[in-house]
Amino acid sequence: MNHIESSIANELIMYRYELRELAKYMYPCNRIKAFYSTLIKLKDMLRYTIIFLVIALIAGVLGFGGIAGAAAGIAQIFFYIFIVLAVIWLIRSLL
Repeated sequence: MNHIESSIANELIMYRYELRELAKYMYPCNRIKAFYSTLIKLKDMLRYTIIFLVIALIAGVLGFGGIAGAAAGIAQIFFYIFIVLAVIWLIRSLL
């Protein structure tokens, strides 16, 4: 191996080292992005729960029992999904 080949090999090793160092600093950014993405999903799930709960209350006040029951059931399902996702998110964030 001549001098030019050895210098190219050394430069490649240095670039690989620099990329590893750069990846160390990029990882927390990806983790923060995932954190906020999960928070947005949880917020949306809770918003749908509240929307269907309000629909159920309004339908119940107006005398539409079937619609009120269905909307309350949907709100209950969304709330349970929200609780499960929140627990999973909490466990993942602690690890």
